[in-house]
Amino acid sequence: MAHVAEQGIVNAPIDDVFDLIADPRRALTWLDGFTRFEAISDPERGVGARVRAEGRFLGFFRRE
Repeated sequence: MAHVAEQGIVNAPIDDVFDLIADPRRALTWLDGFTRFEAISDPERGVGARVRAEGRFLGFFRRE
């Protein structure tokens, strides 16, 4: 299985960053290559949350 790793420094409060990353309604603002990303369960975020995503990741196209 392939492994991809990247790191960087984000100059923002951790709570603001987590709120952005954990919100499926805002995912398309930071996920390159995706054209669809939506919550399909309740809860919408956190443990047990499920999303439907569509787009390209590392050149692969997958629709779920």
